[in-house]
Amino acid sequence: KEALTRLLANLMINSSFRKHLAKEDIIRGVLTVLGGAEGRINTITQSNALAALMNGAVQQDNTPAKVFQMVRSILVKLGAIPLLLLLLGTQDVRANNELCVRAAGLLARCSLDPEGRKKLCEGHAFELLVDVVSMAEGDVLGHLIRVVAVCMKDGDKSLRGILRKKNGGKKLVGIVQSAGKLAKLGKLKKNKDLCTLVGNAMKTLIPCVQDVTDPIVEEMAELGLIENVIEVLKGCNDGPVRKNTAIVLARLCRHPKLNTKIRALRGVEILMTLGKELGV
Repeated sequence: KEALTRLLANLMINSSFRKHLAKEDIIRGVLTVLGGAEGRINTITQSNALAALMNGAVQQDNTPAKVFQMVRSILVKLGAIPLLLLLLGTQDVRANNELCVRAAGLLARCSLDPEGRKKLCEGHAFELLVDVVSMAEGDVLGHLIRVVAVCMKDGDKSLRGILRKKNGGKKLVGIVQSAGKLAKLGKLKKNKDLCTLVGNAMKTLIPCVQDVTDPIVEEMAELGLIENVIEVLKGCNDGPVRKNTAIVLARLCRHPKLNTKIRALRGVEILMTLGKELGV
């Protein structure tokens, strides 16, 4: 099985073979291997299986959209989302190993499927997702924050409550703080990975701060959200990231208490200066 899954992963790199993965029986077979029946499947085999599925589900310039979209759709239909969440939940996601990175990456692709988003926005699934995100680091965190951002955008306000209950706000602020520290040193512009990560964190924060009366807003502010959002806005040169950061800051300005702090840190002045440039 280890050799066969490695072969399948290598075949799927080639566009002429990739279309053959978009079949229910093949994906079911790979998911069965990924599930590791009764612990008899080693992690290398599971990682190979994930690589094969990733190669089929990732958007490729030389692959028709209907192929990778079909792969994602079949994955969701066959229960890949709970399987991936369970797999990630039983791993040390802080170790950022290949198995976890691939599982998180595949989950991110499943979240791009309409039915996949619906499943991830279900309360139990989202709780599991936030649990894993709270522990994740590195590339695993990068993939999973994208999933949380998609859910927060498409889900209802109950997800905000789950995020707060599971202490997800602390993780988001931690990401923004890391970016803010580098921004102060003038090094954020050169760190593309952190720029992407904080950009997805901002996408997650936009629906979080839509209602500034929600308790999660003041909780995140007490952890240092505001000052670091301002630092990111000043120190990041990525257009979309700056725009999303500006939206977060503009929404935070609606909170009377927080608005005073934002003004003291010249956040409103920065927003007004960048407003036309960013279209906010």
